[in-house]
Amino acid sequence: MHLLDKIDQILARKDEGGLAAFKELILEELKTKPKILRHIFCLRNGAQTTILNHLIRAHDAVEHNLTEYIRFLFEQGASAHVEEPVHLAFQLGKPDLATLVLEQAKKFVEEPTPQQLLADSYDPERKTLLARVIDTGNIDNLRVVLDNHPNVNKPSEIQVGKDKKISIPPLHQAIIKNFTGAVDALIKAGADVDNTYGALQETPLLLAARLGRVDALKTILESKAPRLDLEATNEESNRAIDLLCARLDAREDPQGALRGIAMLLCHGAAVPQEQAFCTLLQDSRYALLDEVSTYTEKLPELAASFVRRCHISGPFTQLSMRKIPGGNHSGTFLPALAMSLYNWSPWF
Repeated sequence: MHLLDKIDQILARKDEGGLAAFKELILEELKTKPKILRHIFCLRNGAQTTILNHLIRAHDAVEHNLTEYIRFLFEQGASAHVEEPVHLAFQLGKPDLATLVLEQAKKFVEEPTPQQLLADSYDPERKTLLARVIDTGNIDNLRVVLDNHPNVNKPSEIQVGKDKKISIPPLHQAIIKNFTGAVDALIKAGADVDNTYGALQETPLLLAARLGRVDALKTILESKAPRLDLEATNEESNRAIDLLCARLDAREDPQGALRGIAMLLCHGAAVPQEQAFCTLLQDSRYALLDEVSTYTEKLPELAASFVRRCHISGPFTQLSMRKIPGGNHSGTFLPALAMSLYNWSPWF
């Protein structure tokens, strides 16, 4: 009988004696086949697996918990490096196994074997471990993987439509998943903020703006990454501020769009080039001014920069006498949006 069939018979018992029987079987196999736990079995359907991966697939945290079986395999020398068991645990959505398997995966560079799992190796679906962990949304697991120094710019394949796959870098993937913690961690680990992706050739900033991922956009802006280009354009010649204005115009989370626009302006982004978008912002000036004020409360240096970019007079100087933190040092109040609109709009 095939060894995996014997294991399945034991697992089917689902009683307290199952673990003891499993241990006895594995120890008996190891006597004659010391590398059996690293052996790759070919299944009847043509797929490949190891004993460890076979148990990961069979594990169910509630109905059939095999954690102790898997722990025993590691104790006997099973490797987290053969056939990507870490990738598999995340792919199958079994986070209860994540800690156990990742503890073994920490030995990435400690086990010099021809089948060593490197931190940025691909699984059969052309996804890296980093991509699998980003899919889970678990920041603790992500930090464990990043501690092993993977290539934080190595793309993974994702399905687009029925028959098409495209490659996506980890930072873009985190933005699409709206996983802000991952955006921050990846940038700190050295992810390229000027990397482009997809048919639109979008940088992370452009992607965040188009999708309305304002928290991710905030993280990118505040990262102070040296190559961050606020004026970068996609294949349709749109900048981040233009994409957010388009969302505002379409009433797609208008408050979020205004918040993103305010942040871009505070960080020095140029104003929209289209007159229609400038008019749109003028019509939303009070709400936009509120967002500028809120954002700069804890970032007075940005308020000071914003003040310097604005005129101190113009047809809208009475729009607001609200003090913006950081503007006070010059002895003036900032009728913030009024002056900036005057600066933007040559037709005034």
